[in-house]
Amino acid sequence: MTTAYELVRCSLQVAWNPAAREQLPERAAGVDWEEVVRVAETEGVWTEVSRTLLATEGVAVPKALVRPWTLQHARLKLRRAEQAAAAAALVDHLAARGIPSLVLKGIVLEQQVYGETGWRATSDIDLLVDEARFAETEQALFDAGYGYPGDRRRADGAVGEANPRRHIKEAVLYLFGERAYVSDETTEVTIDLHVLPLDRRFTFRRAFEALYADRRHVTVEQHALPTLSLPDTMIYTAYRGLDSAWRLKYTRDMAGLIHRHEVDWPALAAHARRCGAQRVLAYMLGEVQQRLGLPLPPAARALVDPDWWQAMAARYGEDRRAQEPGWDRLRRYLAFMDDTRARLRFLWFVGLHRGVYEPVVALRRLLRPVPPPPVPDRPGVGRPGGAAPGAR
Repeated sequence: MTTAYELVRCSLQVAWNPAAREQLPERAAGVDWEEVVRVAETEGVWTEVSRTLLATEGVAVPKALVRPWTLQHARLKLRRAEQAAAAAALVDHLAARGIPSLVLKGIVLEQQVYGETGWRATSDIDLLVDEARFAETEQALFDAGYGYPGDRRRADGAVGEANPRRHIKEAVLYLFGERAYVSDETTEVTIDLHVLPLDRRFTFRRAFEALYADRRHVTVEQHALPTLSLPDTMIYTAYRGLDSAWRLKYTRDMAGLIHRHEVDWPALAAHARRCGAQRVLAYMLGEVQQRLGLPLPPAARALVDPDWWQAMAARYGEDRRAQEPGWDRLRRYLAFMDDTRARLRFLWFVGLHRGVYEPVVALRRLLRPVPPPPVPDRPGVGRPGGAAPGAR
């Protein structure tokens, strides 16, 4: 009997292999649908898998799933329009202050991979700016009505006193180069502000100025959004695959980039070498070919040593259902670093995180515990069973 994982993988192959759609009815017969949902969600490809299965004649999707799936697809499409408009407004807002920015992954990557929106779950907007201009960008976001979750607002609606439970901003910014913001209470659009495309553990050796100079524009819901160049996007996606233990989500992203775009493979190989990303890119290309069955052009196949890929897959990528112990995860990261310098850098920042940031955050939480939520001083509100204050 077909396993849930095989059905999910076959669903992803439909985009470039028409024969895969013909195989879906037979593969879906007798499958455990609860397991299909679990695998698709775990691998991060639920949206595409569910849309493909619903659109394939002969696949008997249980009636209990048809309506929820259809409604969620419609909500996702509407949500994407809101996110694209918010991203365009923020890019323009920053540009008016002379602050260049790029939209990372999420909505722009979906457009490049699928050619339209509504095929990939995206919870927020990722915005990349120059680290030297982080303070200016943060203030610009505050002026636009954004703030950290829990920030107190003044009567005029502007961001006021910061939430005292907020993590130490400087530590997070230094280690991971990312901060999260939300807008006011009238919208749920969330902004993740990045000062690095990848956190400092990885050797993606590209300054913001270079990334911005090579940018391209991707039109999402009629909004032209600046984002990484195609080579930078492919390397970035490969690293995301490594960081997620090669979930199908990122392998599918890479497959879409290869399938839908003309890639200058010699130039990409040289670019990966300069960025210190040869091994991680080569392994991701092997994932696309071996797990998703997308034939690679000869120039791409030349970047992948089949024997090396098989050995690495057997050691670091075969059993994706097992919970990976911390030491095994560390070995996997080190195995895909190009050189000793990159491995030492990775170990340094992992040690910095474990030895400095986590103890400081733990101490802060100990000294400033999170207070319980306030209880409204009204009878029957906020108390189990509607009991009035003081009632027993």
